Amino acid sequence: MTPKNHVLYSNRSGAYASLGNGADALHDADRCLDIAPQWAKGYGRKGAAFIVLGKYKEAIKAYKAGLEIEPLKPSGSRPQVSQWLIKAEVASTAESELREGHSQEKKQVRTEQAS
Repeated sequence: MTPKNHVLYSNRSGAYASLGNGADALHDADRCLDIAPQWAKGYGRKGAAFIVLGKYKEAIKAYKAGLEIEPLKPSGSRPQVSQWLIKAEVASTAESELREGHSQEKKQVRTEQAS
């Protein structure tokens, strides 16, 4: 692979993420950003890798970093990174709610067992 071609690292990161290989997806996203730190799509790849790894808060940070670079397209529409950010925020909220519900269930079981 061409060591200085950020697009190739980005594409491979996306392929790894599609296969569920978050660690390699994150590695290639970071490599992509090392080469082209002002390329918003690289942050999208990094966010996608974090989603695969179940690290939603980190994904949100990565997507927000991409939006700082590319806040609006010339047409006035939001970049694809903003769509990914919304999905990450929803996933993060759902995960928090699941944890909270599970924690409440454990407390209820303990209370019932103590009675």
